[in-house]
Amino acid sequence: AKPEIIVLLGDYSSTSASNKFRPAIIEELSRLNKHPMAAVLGNHDHNSGADQWIRSFKNSGIPVLSNEVGIFESKGGAICVRGLDDYFSGKTTPTPFPFECLHLTKLTITHDPAAAYFTEEPGLYLAGHTHCGQISFPLIGPIWIPSEVPREASCGLYTHEEKTIFVSSGIGTSLANIRFGTNSEWDLLEISNADLR
Repeated sequence: AKPEIIVLLGDYSSTSASNKFRPAIIEELSRLNKHPMAAVLGNHDHNSGADQWIRSFKNSGIPVLSNEVGIFESKGGAICVRGLDDYFSGKTTPTPFPFECLHLTKLTITHDPAAAYFTEEPGLYLAGHTHCGQISFPLIGPIWIPSEVPREASCGLYTHEEKTIFVSSGIGTSLANIRFGTNSEWDLLEISNADLR
């Protein structure tokens, strides 16, 4: 697809055996790093050795943004990516974009979409965490969403005041190794730079 940037939204493993799987996961993800990449950690990553995840990503040339902003050069120009650490784990802290980002394309990535409600700044927020409910029944909807966001902001595209929030269903599962009524997905987003300033 030749993306300008690839963002990784956390929960790279949902098992206590993360140490066993971490090298293989990092190896697969690092195959993508011919493109600019940025990552955040999810609640499962914090519960299974956050320091090891950060070190493994760093050794593979993939920066993990933990309540910090990175400036990434892409073929379309510089992009300021703010990574808000996981709200579900209580790790989010206020992180404004620096002055250097004033006239650049800005994007916020996080794991739990509730972090978008934690900050007042407008813009585009990309998140995961909810698996779009993972198990969702017709007419009833998801049986549980592990986030404080309103249900309508827990999957797909949602606009709240001056914020646009996109929540990916992701490719994995949590707690139970089953999906019903929700897609397993990665997402290719085409965004106008004018919408991100």
